[in-house]
Amino acid sequence: MNSIPESDENQQGNTKLTNFFVVGIGASAGGLRALEEFFENMPADSDAAFVVIQHLSPDFKSLMKDLLERYTKMEVYRVEDGMLVKPNCIYLIPPGTNLVIQHRKLYFQPQDRNRPKPNFPLDIFLQSLAEDVCDRAVGIILSGSGSDGSEGLRLLNEYGGIAMSQDPTTAEFDGMPTSAISTRLIDRVGSPQELAEALYNYLKSPADIQKNNQHPTLLLDNFKLQQITNIVNRHNNINFSHYKPSTLSRRIHRRCLITVLKAKQKS
Repeated sequence: MNSIPESDENQQGNTKLTNFFVVGIGASAGGLRALEEFFENMPADSDAAFVVIQHLSPDFKSLMKDLLERYTKMEVYRVEDGMLVKPNCIYLIPPGTNLVIQHRKLYFQPQDRNRPKPNFPLDIFLQSLAEDVCDRAVGIILSGSGSDGSEGLRLLNEYGGIAMSQDPTTAEFDGMPTSAISTRLIDRVGSPQELAEALYNYLKSPADIQKNNQHPTLLLDNFKLQQITNIVNRHNNINFSHYKPSTLSRRIHRRCLITVLKAKQKS
């Protein structure tokens, strides 16, 4: 028997269910209030999935699920090994484990507590997120001490993802945001409320705008890129000469889009 072709509506629905954005959010010391503020201002219909990576002691019983449910209408889950990620849901890392995502499923990785180097669960997750969903990945760094997340953002940027950071002046602990911003890969800096609003506007922007933001015809030519990088280097002492032209073009267009969407919201 011949199969019946799906209607355009069904095809669009399936694409929506399999091609949604996945947002990895890192928070450590002082991160509770930042997370509450972020999700209080993130509507429940963003069509993105949110995975929260915290630094939790194996002996610590987290109350994050109960606390966040007061600030959002999205479903909040404690991650179970092999759990499928769905849009408009929040997933919380359990204590004492690392988390990776493969084929939009979350898997546990044991932490080696005897290793001499510190464990960086956010770097581990963001790197797997970049490889799994590529330009549908978003990394957000909120309040915390240390530098976890900065290395993960580098790979996320290479795969075309979006990087955001809490403004250090609004963070209870500014170590993680400051380290993230120092990578010079951040597309948006702001308070948790501002990050939520900017991200929502981008996620809900028309699909053709998001698609055009990655379209090869929007690549800047070498002369224009050289002009831009020379200006940035002259005023901020930042050298982008080692970046691929496609990477630079993508970052410039994406940052412009996020800025324009934010401006439209204020007008």
